[in-house]
Amino acid sequence: MLDVYIENIRSLHRNSNCKRTTLYFSVAEIPTLWNLYIVFLMVYFISIVWMKREVLEESSSLFVFY
Repeated sequence: MLDVYIENIRSLHRNSNCKRTTLYFSVAEIPTLWNLYIVFLMVYFISIVWMKREVLEESSSLFVFY
């Protein structure tokens, strides 16, 4: 499957005068990479929110006990 994809990209590159078009087609043809990217961003932002919440809880507990 991957070798067929690579061969398609090579044929696109040989038949195309514009490298940007080839790059666009190569990126747009892999929706699983977009899904992985979206999942990564979701985990990243969730971790930021989680860490901010942890910091807020720690700071509020400091004010309560002191």
